[in-house]
Amino acid sequence: MHHVDLEDLIDEDNLARGLPPAQRNPPCPPASSDMPVATKPKRPRRPRAPRTVQTDLEDFIAAEKAAEAAKAATDALAASAMDMSAARKTAALGEDEQPGCTKTEDAQPVEIESEAHSLSLGIKAVDFQNEDTGQAGDHEDEQGGEPEQPVQPKLDKPPSVLRTVQALFDPGPEVKKKPPICYCNKPRLGNVDVHLREDANGRKKAGVSGVWRCGNGEVCPMCVEAAASRRMDGYGRAGGAAIEKGGRIVTIVLSVSHSRKDKLADLMQVVKKASTGARAGGTWHRQIKPAMGCAGVLVDHHVRHGERYGWHYHQHLTMYCLDRDEASIKAACAAMVERYVRLLHQQGHRADAERQHIKILHDVTKTQPYHYPANHNAVDEEEGMELAAADHGEEESATPMMLAERAAQGDTQAAALFTEFAAAIRNTRSAVITSAMTAKLGIAPKEDEAPAHNEQNRLGSIPSKVWTKLIDESLTSTFFSRVEAAGRQGWRAVRWWALEETGFAPPILDEKAHEIIYLLVAADRFDDPAYREMARDMIGWNREAWESKHGAEIVADTMEYAEAHWRLTTVDEGRMQALMDNVAIWADKRIMRRWRGLSHMTLPVGDSPPPAASVPHRSVRDHVGQKSPISQQA
Repeated sequence: MHHVDLEDLIDEDNLARGLPPAQRNPPCPPASSDMPVATKPKRPRRPRAPRTVQTDLEDFIAAEKAAEAAKAATDALAASAMDMSAARKTAALGEDEQPGCTKTEDAQPVEIESEAHSLSLGIKAVDFQNEDTGQAGDHEDEQGGEPEQPVQPKLDKPPSVLRTVQALFDPGPEVKKKPPICYCNKPRLGNVDVHLREDANGRKKAGVSGVWRCGNGEVCPMCVEAAASRRMDGYGRAGGAAIEKGGRIVTIVLSVSHSRKDKLADLMQVVKKASTGARAGGTWHRQIKPAMGCAGVLVDHHVRHGERYGWHYHQHLTMYCLDRDEASIKAACAAMVERYVRLLHQQGHRADAERQHIKILHDVTKTQPYHYPANHNAVDEEEGMELAAADHGEEESATPMMLAERAAQGDTQAAALFTEFAAAIRNTRSAVITSAMTAKLGIAPKEDEAPAHNEQNRLGSIPSKVWTKLIDESLTSTFFSRVEAAGRQGWRAVRWWALEETGFAPPILDEKAHEIIYLLVAADRFDDPAYREMARDMIGWNREAWESKHGAEIVADTMEYAEAHWRLTTVDEGRMQALMDNVAIWADKRIMRRWRGLSHMTLPVGDSPPPAASVPHRSVRDHVGQKSPISQQA
């Protein structure tokens, strides 16, 4: 019987297919008579393409990281080449050319901040809505004109002091109820109303409504000014009542010796205890207080910090004395200061009586009251005694708000000092007018004042997200200054500035805004109401045409931009005169058409009606007072 070798068959098949021979197995033992003989060979399996299987996870991760690193290196090399190309292009510009400006034939250069912002105070600009500015610049360079210049980057804005203070008070995300200062100036609704009013001195004052207020007049940067204003009002009412009664106002500044090792809370506790004790007890009520004729006292707290002597805390006592001469008042004040110094020594602290300043004010009137202690963050101090008491030999001393500003700049030491101040000043009251003081001085009760912000002084509103961004970028002071300078007439321009600075300005059609600005200026310059009407109508016609082509939303934003900036735009007088002549021609044509229409419809007053046979039916309107067949038929 013939035996068939299967491996030989497989080798022949592989050779026919161009594949290597299969691996040989060990030789089979010789077949016996009882073993079955294979008469039909098995069908060989078709060889498969080799497969790569990643079995090591670490090798796989390493390969992925290597691929990412190679891609990052390639991208960095390409970016470096682009930066070098841009640098060579910038270096090739002339000295008279300013980066960030585009020029047109009929307008002056307009500064561009970024491609996403419209051009404030510009006359004409490149329409960047659907254009590729880079290609345009390359085209101008090939034609031999001015190459497009790179956009100037924005300058870094100072950090927000309010946000820095709120971060210092924030207990963390795990605490649901946070201190009130963390919610200060948070918008209540979707918009924040902006107001412009006049204060008691006739000075313009801008403000907002529709936001939360924490009312912390010691540590909140946004509430400090309002708290100081309330304290000033108290000083003014108390001083005015004392002056009406012929009294005198005395100021005393109490301080304590200190060093860099002293904690602010300890200094405040010591001074408060000694000051309160000096104005209490039998000696005060039976001798000192009657001797000076004191009808009441207002207490205020000032804190400074210096690099040399650390914290400095001092109290301002403003006393209102009646029916006493200056000599008696000074002697009584000196006795009170001696008690204060003695009480300090009992607590283990010291102070010189000569450094406790006493002054009787003479140049105070009812219209010009004394309210210096009301400002807890005064920088330029007018009176020498306050300056000496605040500094105590320091060349420079920082107020609490100055520490907050330094903390916003990244000064960690100032942040720690401000946190210490906030903890020490907590629950401290200032300039409290008691009921006994009100009765003795005859202080008139404070009238219920009308809200400072009402509908009469409301200018408009800005979105809440814009107000939040103004705070984040520390632009609220600049915003209020612009509102006060622009007034009601320039409010729209200031509002648009806020939208652009915060990045929420909508896109506009720059060339269309340019046309609207010229028509608005023309309408303002015309004396004839018919010409003004024609200019306004041309704006309406353009708006209808643009809405059908570009959309109502972008056209409305373009109109708002033009109406906000047309008063601040410098126009080309030649083009303006040509436009005004064109508007006048169209207005005259309209007047002629109207006159012709009226001449066909109404008889001139005083003229006799024409004969009935010469006038066609219904060609003459019924004239008042005419009794002709034609008028009766009409």
